[in-house]
Amino acid sequence: STSRRVAQVTGALRSFAVVAAAQVSASLSLAQAGSSAIGLEISRATKTDASIGVSVSAATVAMATIDNSLATSLSIATNAATAREASLAAVQASWAAIDTGASARISSLQTFVQQTESSSASAISSVQAALLAESSRAVST
Repeated sequence: STSRRVAQVTGALRSFAVVAAAQVSASLSLAQAGSSAIGLEISRATKTDASIGVSVSAATVAMATIDNSLATSLSIATNAATAREASLAAVQASWAAIDTGASARISSLQTFVQQTESSSASAISSVQAALLAESSRAVST
């Protein structure tokens, strides 16, 4: 009866050992699967990190290009504004010259008109005097 009891306990221990070994084996399999998954995630994260690095690099290049474009546009706008101001100054100088020329022309025309009026008055007086003298002679004869 004792040997039967020992055999039962031994059998139970063996069954327990088999179940425990199966559970340890399953746990090891799960741990390996988890380790594999972690490795895969690390690989993905590394690839993502590399992609982010490439994206950041591309964004940096794009920002530099945008900065250069803005600087060029600002320079062009500044040059255009300077040219516009120079053009306006030239137009104003032209108008001033036209005004000065017109004033001189008007003054010259006024002098000419005054001289012409004076000459005409003189000529009219001379003609009137000649006519008067002629009429006096005609009356006296």
